[in-house]
Amino acid sequence: MMDWNPAPVEEKISLKFKNPEVLFLALSHPSYAKQINAPEENNERLAVLGGMITQGAIADYLYHRCPYLQVANYKGLLGKLTEPDRLTKTWFQLGLGDSYPFLVLTEKRAVLRQKQDNPFVDGFYALVGAIQLERGFSQTSHWIEKHLIAPLLQRYLKDETERVEGVTQIKFLGNSVLNAIAADYLYHRLPGVPAKRYQSFQKYLLSKGAIAGYKDQLQSETKKGFKQEVGEVYEAFYQENPRNAFKETRDWFVSEFLEEEEVLRYAIAQLLQDKHPQKWIIRTVLGYASKDYQAGRERFHELMDEEADTNPES
Repeated sequence: MMDWNPAPVEEKISLKFKNPEVLFLALSHPSYAKQINAPEENNERLAVLGGMITQGAIADYLYHRCPYLQVANYKGLLGKLTEPDRLTKTWFQLGLGDSYPFLVLTEKRAVLRQKQDNPFVDGFYALVGAIQLERGFSQTSHWIEKHLIAPLLQRYLKDETERVEGVTQIKFLGNSVLNAIAADYLYHRLPGVPAKRYQSFQKYLLSKGAIAGYKDQLQSETKKGFKQEVGEVYEAFYQENPRNAFKETRDWFVSEFLEEEEVLRYAIAQLLQDKHPQKWIIRTVLGYASKDYQAGRERFHELMDEEADTNPES
């Protein structure tokens, strides 16, 4: 991380980080990470997480603040709030665009700003991902509301409390929350996994077949879908304590529907297929330090149903 002072960024975003290295990571574009000889220490994974968290926060806001809108309006507003132009504009309004993220410049930032595929969009999402890691979903949602949602929607809010499409709205909420909790779970469970694989693992967890399997595990005798169930569970936790709703829903999903050994086994098989070394998987993904490497090897082979090789260098 070198000698980096996080204070100027923390002042701009009105948040102080207990772990400033996470903030530094969020601001490290792949081009910059490569330049400082740490190509894996970039903001791509955080951007994936932050994208899902942003959508979950917007869905939460719309469900609880705009019960009078139809889901078609929810989807339209979600699209408007996550347009690259709007996210880029928000990044510059925060005062971050002239200096952040850290990147190797081939064009001036003013020119980059005009492009749909620019580093400021991923910078925004990565910052959201970093806040999620640092503060959790409730505080991250408040930050997103203040800086992204309220500037567009607050003046249009109404005092109407009647919910116009109860089931459809709860499904919309459940879908966004499910994506966010899956991303959050995988970020922590599979550290260091490249962003593209991280995304593919999320698709694996939320594929049609997987969702059908989760639905089959429901104890309910009703025919409601799984995303509706997630929405209802989240809302029940929200009514008890909004601050804990996301974590409680994630823990419920993981404990009731995921076989973590299977998740790890599937992930390791895919990473081996991608030619990642066994040693890297043991140290980075399974989290075994050098002094515990032998235990890590045994864990690796246990997961893969193999007998451990006696060669400590394998």
